[in-house]
Amino acid sequence: MISNFISKHLVRHKEGKEFNKAEYYEQSDLYETKFYEYLPYVHFIINGIYWEAKYPRILSIDELREAIEEKRSKLLGVCDISADF
Repeated sequence: MISNFISKHLVRHKEGKEFNKAEYYEQSDLYETKFYEYLPYVHFIINGIYWEAKYPRILSIDELREAIEEKRSKLLGVCDISADF
């Protein structure tokens, strides 16, 4: 099965508020990643989204390491096809 993730799938509001795309783009520091929750179900990530340092990373090295150690990850590969500066 192939799934496409969009912004609201990747992050959550730190205060538990509903995802607001405009707010996320303006005040990304109010959001944190939640992608690690999908790791037990994802085999490959083909990333094609724009990213800047002000946005939370989709997945940190520590989150991935922890998921691997706890055998919660099925991730086999990552590919980035975006053209960020």
